Amino acid sequence: MGNRGLRDIGWQPTIGTMLADGVKVYACCSRCKRQQSVELPALIEKKGEDYSLFNRRVKPCKLTAGCKGYTY
Repeated sequence: MGNRGLRDIGWQPTIGTMLADGVKVYACCSRCKRQQSVELPALIEKKGEDYSLFNRRVKPCKLTAGCKGYTY
């Protein structure tokens, strides 16, 4: 087997690259299914342009009050 980690990163490894390429990013919940667009410039100010969203998730959901799903 090859290096699965490199294959899984995909074509947009950092949020700086996503912003430069005009990629639209959404946060979604695994339980309530709510979706919300992500403001990349605000996220870059908070985390830095080299931050990656690959394999990131947050529990509990911050999109719907009281929801206990994962936001990814």
